Amino acid sequence: MIALVLPHMREQGWGRIINISSIYGREHGGSIDYMAGKAGLIALSKHLALQLAPINVRVNSIAPGSIDFPGSTWERFQQNNPPEVVDEFIARNLPAGRFGWPEPIGEMVAFLSSDRADLVTGACINVDGGQSKSLF
Repeated sequence: MIALVLPHMREQGWGRIINISSIYGREHGGSIDYMAGKAGLIALSKHLALQLAPINVRVNSIAPGSIDFPGSTWERFQQNNPPEVVDEFIARNLPAGRFGWPEPIGEMVAFLSSDRADLVTGACINVDGGQSKSLF
């Protein structure tokens, strides 16, 4: 998708590219292929951000935590496990005391897409309710 939109962004001298990664692109969690793919997406975003900053194209990534929505892995987790298992997972892993939901991710996309985020490029922003453990 980036390759398709980039020529137009270069031509107009403005653009916003926002990739959705995961906190598990920055720290341990999930399968190795998932972590490697999400880490690669963060690295791609940073690399492109540095290349495209001079032409006013901003590139960032968002790293959601455990986001629950209909049909999600977390919905299945909650449906397929006893309440005490779900409660223990939440207590151990989710400092906000609940799973995340899609709207905060969308709000971050809207912000990063706007002119208000003109100095934000090459960033990977966690939207995870404090779930991630990494200091970076």
